[in-house]
Amino acid sequence: MVNGKNSTIYDVAAAAGVSVATVSRVFNGSPLVTGKTAEKIKKIAAELDYYPNSNARGLSVSKNEIIGFILPVVYGEFFSELIYSAETEIQKRKYHLIISSVHDSVDELRDAIRSLRSKVDALAIFFPYKIDEKILGRLTEKMPVIFLSDFTKKKIANIITIDNFEGSRKLTEQIIRMGHRRIAYFRADQKNLDACDRFKGFMRAVEDNSSDIDEYKIYDAGFTRAAGRATASVLAAGSFKPSVIICANDACAIGALRYFRENNVSVPDELSIAGFDDIETASLLYPQLTTVNGNIRSLAVTAVEHLFNMITSPEKIKSSGKTVIHAAPVLRGSVKILN
Repeated sequence: MVNGKNSTIYDVAAAAGVSVATVSRVFNGSPLVTGKTAEKIKKIAAELDYYPNSNARGLSVSKNEIIGFILPVVYGEFFSELIYSAETEIQKRKYHLIISSVHDSVDELRDAIRSLRSKVDALAIFFPYKIDEKILGRLTEKMPVIFLSDFTKKKIANIITIDNFEGSRKLTEQIIRMGHRRIAYFRADQKNLDACDRFKGFMRAVEDNSSDIDEYKIYDAGFTRAAGRATASVLAAGSFKPSVIICANDACAIGALRYFRENNVSVPDELSIAGFDDIETASLLYPQLTTVNGNIRSLAVTAVEHLFNMITSPEKIKSSGKTVIHAAPVLRGSVKILN
């Protein structure tokens, strides 16, 4: 945008010091403009939040019968369940799903949006990091868009999100009530807004129940089994001996659980472990994993329903609001009752 207005091809040309024709060639994929010049023009276009007019025209008449999902990554059970649930709902409506993974990168997010805008009828974006709101102004005015993470407190977008804070708070409180007074928390990257909310929920429960806790310690882990395993090794080598480990998600918890079982630590008799998400594997382990059911399917189904509501009622595209998906603790065998 320039001075609060949508950028044009003329703004890009002026900023790049080239002709309008040269800019047009770049976005039309012409072999006449390549290398540093093409990269410079694309970079300036991204900075100005410019989208080629051909895409905008395509959107106004788009009937591709395709829904796009932009995800931070596509590996792991959480995203597998999300994709499966979304695709099932989309296919019921005789549409198809296209997926783009942006590897937690803002630059890749921009590229994915640019690529998909003219190809899909609606877009769900799961990007649990802070997003430049300039992107939104250009994106949401043109097409149905749903965001699957609570990236802003402003009423400028349609957001559907799991209640990560409350789910984590309730789980931690339940575990404290089960008699656990020495608690370790394996947190994920705090730049990730979902991980941040889960950690905040844990801390709120700790603060609200401080008289029932002897000691707690925070460990920087991650959302993967490898991170859980590595962090479990760090904890085992230290002097702090918790009765329970609460992990940022199930994958991390599974990694920790396997580490301790391989090192002859009995779960839950000697050490309890809990996760978050309630992925399918959580109920197939022995012992079954205590976790938080974040209603992954409900997140996907609600997102698809909202997108089709906007497709059939275009006046809703400019609306904004937030839908919070309930998250509740699921108590299983991996956490021992101590009182």
